Amino acid sequence: MFGILLALGSAITYGIGDYCGGRSTRSASVMSVMLNAQLCGVILLLVALPLIGDPVAPMRDWLIGGSAGLAGTVGLGCFYSAMSGGNMSVIAPVTAVVSLVVPVLWGTVVRGEDVAGIALVGIILAVCSIALVSGAGSRTGFHVSRATLGLAVIGGIGFGSMFIALGETGSESGLWSLVAARIVTVGVVVAIVVIRGIPRLVPRTIAPIVVLGGLLDMSANILYLLSTRHGLIAVMATISSLYPASTVALAVAIDRERLSRTQAVGLGCAVAALVLVSLGR
Repeated sequence: MFGILLALGSAITYGIGDYCGGRSTRSASVMSVMLNAQLCGVILLLVALPLIGDPVAPMRDWLIGGSAGLAGTVGLGCFYSAMSGGNMSVIAPVTAVVSLVVPVLWGTVVRGEDVAGIALVGIILAVCSIALVSGAGSRTGFHVSRATLGLAVIGGIGFGSMFIALGETGSESGLWSLVAARIVTVGVVVAIVVIRGIPRLVPRTIAPIVVLGGLLDMSANILYLLSTRHGLIAVMATISSLYPASTVALAVAIDRERLSRTQAVGLGCAVAALVLVSLGR
């Protein structure tokens, strides 16, 4: 149950952070937003490390963490690009569905994790809830280009691969795998920014939301990593992938977007999915 609560916290935090990132990329370059957000995440990580006091991880976990960072960089870049050119309520759930399927298949097929039948029902319901939250079945849904939809799918593959890598690190690695991941991410983004001559700073008007997005992204990564120490990857990844619910809820509260009946049903399914997964754990 503690792992489920951590995963739920990561889902809520991911959703709010993604909302911040998606809004920011509509006023600044995707890479500029990523650079500043990731650097803010590094600061939070450096503060958390001495407080938690984890011993330095073995080289294996550094390498796995680095691969998680590379996958996460690809995922975040494609996801932000899709969010800047498409409907946020559609892109986030599409990416979430893909990022859910990838680690669930890894956990059940590759690792042979035994997931209870009721938890499997919860996982299926979670996938349905993500689709409903996106507006599936609504006449106003899914009006995005194929290119944008492709970016959303690639973003989901990247995030799903990152979830797998973080879940495969040893419990003794603590937060050091996230350090390795962030080193790779910042290094790749800095290289792209320098080579392409992209502005390093974002406009002052969106700086606060970029900073908030970066801090929330790192917080969500920490919560997810900790959740995998207390439960199955397939289950924890499923719960974490419910983040579109908080993204849509935030859009309704702040942007005054109207929540359709379909989306309301989707949010209800998300809650039911959490209950089923918890009982099956």
